[in-house]
Amino acid sequence: IYRKRFGLSKEQVKAIMDGKAGRDGTFFDAKAAVSAGIIPAENILKTSKQLCEKVKNAMNGIEDIAKIQNMMETFNLEAVDAVEDENKLNEEEKTTLEQKENNEHKINMAEERTIPFEYAAVAASLGMKETFEPKDVMARISELISVEARLTETQRNLSDANTVIAGRDATIQNLQKDLESATSKLTVFEQKELEERNSKINKLVDDAIEAGKIGKETKPQWVSMAEANFTLAESTLNSIPAREQITQEIANDPKNIQAATETIKTVEEKMSEKVNAVVGEKFEFKRLE
Repeated sequence: IYRKRFGLSKEQVKAIMDGKAGRDGTFFDAKAAVSAGIIPAENILKTSKQLCEKVKNAMNGIEDIAKIQNMMETFNLEAVDAVEDENKLNEEEKTTLEQKENNEHKINMAEERTIPFEYAAVAASLGMKETFEPKDVMARISELISVEARLTETQRNLSDANTVIAGRDATIQNLQKDLESATSKLTVFEQKELEERNSKINKLVDDAIEAGKIGKETKPQWVSMAEANFTLAESTLNSIPAREQITQEIANDPKNIQAATETIKTVEEKMSEKVNAVVGEKFEFKRLE
């Protein structure tokens, strides 16, 4: 019965029945067996204490089986009457016990409905109304735990997103710095290229002037044309024949200067002779023959 009703092992049942050192083993009496549901109440034979004492005293010292049997039959008849009386008493006791248990159950239910102060304080902090039960508090706490978990996950995702954004911002800043550096280098390169181009144009025009191809007064015009189309200006200047010029050494030679002076005088003298022949030394007009 122990093993089937209560799921105890054989060793546990044996330990219960054997007891411990200095303590007897545990056994169910009739009433305890009925309360435990081991046997039904109708299977219990009710015997009064007086009858038990009477049987005990009457059988003391008797060993004859026939006498014992006759005595037991007599006692059984008395026991039936006693059982009926006992059953009535037990029914009354049972009814009283059930009423007591019902009352205790009602009291326990009332106590369970009375919310402890701690629960009330927790419920108030959770924003719950007065009409609640402990299970409502536990459900609310579970919900908050779930919300906290989701919030933690959201915060982690937000932190990851901020990290990604910070990385992108750093990348953009680096690109901007690279762009500024490239722009600065390009500006320097363009300025240098412009200077080289201007120098090349000026050299082209100056060389043409030095070669006697163009006059100095036309330099601004040729510079503008070269700026507009360098290739065309260069080919045009190259196609102009250079004029022969007296070098500085020849110009500085005294003999050449004297020869040039004499040549100039000779021409002047010839012109003077022709003028005198026409107008005379006193500027009198005559007819040329």
